Amino acid sequence: MKNLVIMIVVIGYLLVGSLVIAAETYTLGFIPYVMWSHYKVAEVKGFWDKQGVSVEVINYANPLDTFQAGINKRFDFTPIPLAVVPLYRNTGVSNVTYLGTFSVADRHKNIIIKNDLVQKSLQGETIGVFLTDFANLFLLSTYLKTVNTTLDDVRIVEMNPDELEANFEHNRLSVILTMDRGNRFYEQANGVVALTTQEFYEPHGFTVFTQDFLTTIPPEDLKKILRGCVEAIEWIRDPANWEEYKAILRQHILTDQPDLSDDQIRELLREGKYVDPQTLLVHNQDLLRDYFRQFRTFLAAEGNLNADVLANFRYENVVYNQPLIEVLQEFGQ
Repeated sequence: MKNLVIMIVVIGYLLVGSLVIAAETYTLGFIPYVMWSHYKVAEVKGFWDKQGVSVEVINYANPLDTFQAGINKRFDFTPIPLAVVPLYRNTGVSNVTYLGTFSVADRHKNIIIKNDLVQKSLQGETIGVFLTDFANLFLLSTYLKTVNTTLDDVRIVEMNPDELEANFEHNRLSVILTMDRGNRFYEQANGVVALTTQEFYEPHGFTVFTQDFLTTIPPEDLKKILRGCVEAIEWIRDPANWEEYKAILRQHILTDQPDLSDDQIRELLREGKYVDPQTLLVHNQDLLRDYFRQFRTFLAAEGNLNADVLANFRYENVVYNQPLIEVLQEFGQ
C-alpha cells in the first residue's frame, strides 16, 4: 500500500511537471484573405500539431486592426507583403522582420485609368487608392515612372474599393489603384487596366514583430512553424483536396460571401499564386533579394521614411529567411 501511495505521488509530480514545462503556444495575427489561406489550413488540418508545435491563429477584421495589434505586440507572427515591413518599422516601436516569401500577388491589385490618359503624363491628377501603404505606393510609382510622373506630381486620396469604383464610373476620378474584385466595372466607364500585380512582382510572407523574439524562440520551433506552412501549401496545391479546401475557405475565409460559386472561388484564388517548394526556394534565394533592392531604391527616393529607419533598412537587417530556405530544401530531398 505504501509503495502504491508513493507511485501515485510520483506520477502526480510528473504530471504537474509536464504541465509546467509544456511547449509555448505561439500566436499568429490573421486577416481572412485567400492569399494567406495556408495559415488557416495549417491550423485546421493540424499541420502544426503534426510538427509538435502549438500555434493559435487570432482573427482580425482589417489591416488597420492588425497593424495596431502588431505594434502593441499582441501576437508573435503575421502575414504581410514585404513592402509593408517599413510601415511597421517607421512607427519606431517595432523592428518587424521578414521570415520569407510563401506566396506572390497575382491579380490582387489593378491600376485603372481612363482610355484617353493611356501613356500620357499624369502630372496634376488626383489618384484614388484603397490604402496608402508602401506596397501600393511602390506599385503606383512604378507605373508613374513610365509616363514621366512621380508621386510628388500627383495628389493621392484614400477611399474604400466601392467608393473608388463609383468615383471612376462617375468620372470624378480618372486614375485609381484598387483591389481586383473580378467585376470589370471599368469597361463601361471608358477605362483600362494600366498595370496589375500580374506584371508587378509583390512577395507576401511571414513576419515576426521583434528581432529579440528570434533570439528566444527555439530554432527548431521556428522551423516547425515554417514547415507546417509549406505542408499546408502543398496540401492546397493538390487537386484531390479541392472540396475540403473549398469548405475551409467558406467556413474561415469567405464568411461574408456565402453564395460564391466554385468558379467565383477559383477566380478569387487567382489573387495569390502558390508554387511548389523548389520554385518557392528560387523566390527566397534570388527573386526576393532583387525585389528588395528595387524596393529600397524606391524608399530612398520617394518613401519619406525616417532617416534612421531607412539607414537600417538593409536586406541583412530586415530579411531572415535562412530557416525557411533550409525547410524548403528538405522538401526537395
